[in-house]
Amino acid sequence: MKLRTIAFACLTVFTAGGATAQEVVEGPKVTWNVSLWGNPRAFTQPAEDFKRLIAERTDGRFTWELFYGGQLSGPRENLDGLQIGAFEAAYYSSAFSPDKNPIAMGLDLPFLPIPDLPTREKVIETYFAQPAAAAEWDGLGVKRLYTVLVPQFEFMGVGEPPIELEDWNGKRIRALSGLADAMSALGASSSSISPPEVYTSLERGVIDAASFPFSYAHGAYGLHEVSDWYTANLNPGVNHAHIFVSKEAWAALPDQYKTLIEEVKQEVYALNMKAMDDADAKWIPIFKDAGLVAIEYTDEQRAPWIEKVARPVWDRWVEEQEAAGRPGKELLQVILETANGS
Repeated sequence: MKLRTIAFACLTVFTAGGATAQEVVEGPKVTWNVSLWGNPRAFTQPAEDFKRLIAERTDGRFTWELFYGGQLSGPRENLDGLQIGAFEAAYYSSAFSPDKNPIAMGLDLPFLPIPDLPTREKVIETYFAQPAAAAEWDGLGVKRLYTVLVPQFEFMGVGEPPIELEDWNGKRIRALSGLADAMSALGASSSSISPPEVYTSLERGVIDAASFPFSYAHGAYGLHEVSDWYTANLNPGVNHAHIFVSKEAWAALPDQYKTLIEEVKQEVYALNMKAMDDADAKWIPIFKDAGLVAIEYTDEQRAPWIEKVARPVWDRWVEEQEAAGRPGKELLQVILETANGS
């Protein structure tokens, strides 16, 4: 068979000893501008990992330019920016627009029994493989590339610590979607303050406490500098954020680059989990050294609240989806069965 050069083929580079050093994906020069918010931290590490791995495996032909601190867009406007083609990819939280993406909000329901990050990865990928979930984002003009794995949310706050669950009554908090519903059952009032505004809101007394994935986000935004306490095991739920690409940018991407993204994804998930573990090792000692009170609740305290709050919120979400012609019951069952290992 005659040797020939195939454009955009995968080339293998060999070391002197004959072992594979790196697989290089040939293709045209492509640059994606990626809109992020805040500063580099464990939450944004997946974007950094995609950038590095893709550049390495295309010999710098496919590059991601990361823009932090709202340089391209504010957090809530990232979806709009993708839809009008202002940039190719972006981080976006489904909790920013629950009315636009009600199916995605199923993953943000409070107290879902997801014990760890490997299980969360499995739940996320299984969930978004469901036709209704995939179609929702497609209808908004974007494609989900990746969902950031984050640990359970916890609160960090000022003033009198909520030692008993009843102590949340009257507190003003930053919480989103299902988490806000869960906390309202304890008498707390919620507002959906964007992440970069939380520090100032705590410092000025606009809110008493803020929920973020524990521990990296609290540390990254410096909340421990203006806080007195944090919850260590409330485990009320998660607000998910995703890396999206505009449908137009995805359609224009060469097939071999699309394949590369899917191949790299699993490595990014593994690195994502490690980044979260590393963040805990860094930040939790800092919180303790700062003198913050760590609040831990007993199972006896949490169990009645979970039963009182979680199931009604789940049922209401299912009813709303079914009433709108969406398979809410089936989707919730997918979450629970996958989390259970079924």
